[in-house]
Amino acid sequence: LDTRVINTHRVGDTLLLTLDVLVKAGGKLDGATVAGLAQDHGLSVLALCLPGEGWETQPAPLTRLSAGAKTQIVVRSERLELIDQLNNPPQVR
Repeated sequence: LDTRVINTHRVGDTLLLTLDVLVKAGGKLDGATVAGLAQDHGLSVLALCLPGEGWETQPAPLTRLSAGAKTQIVVRSERLELIDQLNNPPQVR
């Protein structure tokens, strides 16, 4: 199992994973809103610790993630790779 997984939860036939994710600069998570991640990607941000601040549980929908933020995100197990796709900066060719 991925070392970022801190919890699993089964809902019917669906396995949900809770991940510890450090937001990387330049990726699509950097600057994304909590609501946007839910609406566009089906991700739920359970908790967020912005740089220099304490942990916030149930962050407001318009809260923006920023590089260096620590997050706990819930994702369906079959969409685990989506986290890396959104968090990694685009490859320069």
